[in-house]
Amino acid sequence: MKLSKLLQNIDIDISEEELNDRNSFEELRDYLEESGYFDKEVVYYSNAIKYLKENDPSLTESLEIASELGYSLDDLNSEVLASLLRSRKTRLDFEGLKDEIEEFYENK
Repeated sequence: MKLSKLLQNIDIDISEEELNDRNSFEELRDYLEESGYFDKEVVYYSNAIKYLKENDPSLTESLEIASELGYSLDDLNSEVLASLLRSRKTRLDFEGLKDEIEEFYENK
């Protein structure tokens, strides 16, 4: 499976050209971070509530993320919490592909 397809499975849509312009897992991670690929926005209350219900029904994880990032209670709503959680999940899923990504760059 192509690396771009593997990344699409974790909600990162990147071209083969962008992948080939990088030379390591760390370089790709930095590029994705700087380019906003990990920033996932969940819009509309109903979508946010559904996402939170399926991924963090107690809101423990999403509130912890918000606290780590310095959000105040006035700044929070379901869309913000769901977006923070989805972004964190995308980053973690990417980190979980480290071996496959490193193999891709070793065989490039």
